Amino acid sequence: MRYGELVYRLRVNRNMSQEKLAQGISSQPTLSRFEAGEAYVPAETLIQYMKRLCINPTEFFTMVEDETLNEYQYFYQLYESATRHKADKDTLMERELDLFNKTNDQTFFINAILIRLTYAKKNSESLEKYKRDIDWVLDYFGKLEYWHLRDLEMYVSLVFVFASGRVRKNHLKMTLLIENSVFSEKQKKKLRFSYAHNVIILMFERLYLQDIPLYLHELDKSISNDSEDLDRSFVYSVFSQLYQLTQSFSEIKLLELLMEIKILRKYHYADNYHFHRNLVLSTLSRLELINVDDYNK
Repeated sequence: MRYGELVYRLRVNRNMSQEKLAQGISSQPTLSRFEAGEAYVPAETLIQYMKRLCINPTEFFTMVEDETLNEYQYFYQLYESATRHKADKDTLMERELDLFNKTNDQTFFINAILIRLTYAKKNSESLEKYKRDIDWVLDYFGKLEYWHLRDLEMYVSLVFVFASGRVRKNHLKMTLLIENSVFSEKQKKKLRFSYAHNVIILMFERLYLQDIPLYLHELDKSISNDSEDLDRSFVYSVFSQLYQLTQSFSEIKLLELLMEIKILRKYHYADNYHFHRNLVLSTLSRLELINVDDYNK
């Protein structure tokens, strides 16, 4: 993607006129020719455009070089392990806090909070002792004027700290942010799936079932009809069947669902198998539709 093309897409996404973006930086005709690919601008001018568009230069150049935005930065390469293993968590948190102290860039600080809270969530820790971190997250997202890729990804990862009503209230905003973003269709589908996936899990965990059809619809929209989306189709199938069981329980349907989930273990996806099986059984047990011990023999 050309630099000028990306500036144009970001400007339109921000509902900003050429006159407003160019004011005090360059002439409007210069910006117009740059966006159209008919002229270049000095690096200093481009950096000033970025600043007014509220985009970090690293993110800007990543978007230029990889239009799909499908590659995580170094942080995200380590993030998954850090949310599962304490030693990795401590190492990555220390790195992010050190970068925050050196640069005063709050992105590094919220990265550290993201690691700590997600680690606590995945390890079934009570989040009560992390109230200060949660308040900081709520304040951070509450004040955001412009959302970038990292903000959308962090919200999706941290959606579990929000009250169910707040998640529902933010739904239209989130779907519009993803749909109207400058990201590729592939990245939009990925974000849409992650968002709906995490919210549905949260709603099952909280037994806040009334809005699940809304998020199932969002999940369905993120699935393409090709072999690459088999994993997403499987998740959609499990969540849909679980929701139907919460509305009209049938032991036969439950056994069929458990057999479907068992395929994960057959193909050596043990963690996914246990997660989905536990989500199904714990949800139905807390609704007093089953005795979970009957299915753990």
